[in-house]
Amino acid sequence: MRRTYKRLSELVNSSGIEYNDATSRIVTSEEWWNRNIKENVIYKDFKDRDVKEIYIKYRQLFDDSYEADKYAITQ
Repeated sequence: MRRTYKRLSELVNSSGIEYNDATSRIVTSEEWWNRNIKENVIYKDFKDRDVKEIYIKYRQLFDDSYEADKYAITQ
């Protein structure tokens, strides 16, 4: 799960990429997909796929900016 989230995060942080909340999909041109899938074949797993669970739910688990310390158990 963490690896999948990291890959999606890298993808979303690329220029020319947008996450569409209404469709839960990555929005970019077909040309961008073709070019970048050649460079990183893993990106094809996110093309034309609903990525809401990964993008929203996994972010709470794995994102570095998530405030994990807020819920830490202290003694």
